[in-house]
Amino acid sequence: MRTEAFYSTSYLYCFLHIILFTGCRVGGVTIESVIKYMLPYFTIIFVALLLVTYIPAISMFLPGILGLV
Repeated sequence: MRTEAFYSTSYLYCFLHIILFTGCRVGGVTIESVIKYMLPYFTIIFVALLLVTYIPAISMFLPGILGLV
């Protein structure tokens, strides 16, 4: 289950890079200037991914409430 979470986010980041490069090219800005503003968001996403992946109570909270587990 842990590897599935990492694989699913790799698809997200794959498209994110394409959008980042295209947006920088269209906007006429450098990637370095955009990355410094996006880095806090990447950090939050990565920490949230680690919490959901390695603490089962967080990922099983909603299915437990709905009676699916």
